[in-house]
Amino acid sequence: MKNIIYLVLSCFLLASFPATTYAKKKIYVESNTTMDSQGPRRGPVYEWVTIGSVEDDCELQIIINDTIANVRMSLTRNGITYIDEEASATPGQVFNYDLSEYELGDYVLSVEVEGTVVSLFTVTIEE
Repeated sequence: MKNIIYLVLSCFLLASFPATTYAKKKIYVESNTTMDSQGPRRGPVYEWVTIGSVEDDCELQIIINDTIANVRMSLTRNGITYIDEEASATPGQVFNYDLSEYELGDYVLSVEVEGTVVSLFTVTIEE
């Protein structure tokens, strides 16, 4: 009988608390490619791509600013590739990626044109 009373009281106690709300994830993007970099940057391609985010939706946006015949976008973390897309793009074309189900942490976004890495970004997912 004592256990039943504890069970009933526990149910009432749990019912009195508001439902748990999960913190929304946010993403931040930081360029790892500089204008004077000897690494990934090749010619004027750096200006062809704009990276943005929609923080409320944890959405990564890759905006193409020029016509690019073969652009590849890859998002990796700890050697695992989460996004790997190749496309031909036109000015103003936007590629959206929902990252809300991804684990928290830092990812590397690589943008390649015709097999050459032109830009690297760190994409951080936080709560």
